[in-house]
Amino acid sequence: MIKKILFSLFALSLLVLTPYQAHAEKPVILAELFTSEFCPACPPADALLEKLSQENHIIALGCHVTYFPGKSDLGRAACTQRQFDYVRYLRGKSPFTPQFVFNGQHSAVGVRQNEVSAALMKASKGVESISITRRAPYVFSYSLPQVENRSSDLWLVIYEGRRSLRRRNFVNVVDVMLPLGAWNGVKRDEVFAPMLKSKHAGFAIYAQDKATGAIIAAGEYRTN
Repeated sequence: MIKKILFSLFALSLLVLTPYQAHAEKPVILAELFTSEFCPACPPADALLEKLSQENHIIALGCHVTYFPGKSDLGRAACTQRQFDYVRYLRGKSPFTPQFVFNGQHSAVGVRQNEVSAALMKASKGVESISITRRAPYVFSYSLPQVENRSSDLWLVIYEGRRSLRRRNFVNVVDVMLPLGAWNGVKRDEVFAPMLKSKHAGFAIYAQDKATGAIIAAGEYRTN
């Protein structure tokens, strides 16, 4: 059964991602997967996240929740809280894994290929881009675009690289999630020094609407 689902999701990834390859300018999409090392249904969704992470215009984040029992060190309380926030934003009944959320607005069960395809297509118009530039070792700047006047929160997410546990592979595992303050859509530049470690493969910055949870703008810097 798992092999059948994995094959279906692999076929889905080819179907969904191929149309983007014809465009020189690809819209930014924030793809969050709420998953867990101890979730028996999650491996196919984890594999699809890895496929999505290979696309330059997709910011793919593996957010591991903590409500599954076990001794995994992948789980983060911030991921659990973030998923509960999406229950409120998206008017869901309860959190579940594996769950994809695209651009903060489009949710899908990670093993239902039709749902994932539909959600990704709805998010395909993308969001505004946040440009991130390395200024010096461990010092970066980011440029926020001018957007309509909306009250949003800025977030920094630092993620690890590829990890293998229990014969499973995990990519872009969320390690640190920190608020960067409020933003009202006015164009501006900021300089900051994220606390990057050798295990980190990159970080993302995104602006999320306070009222709806929609991602307004996002950017990513990959260190390797």
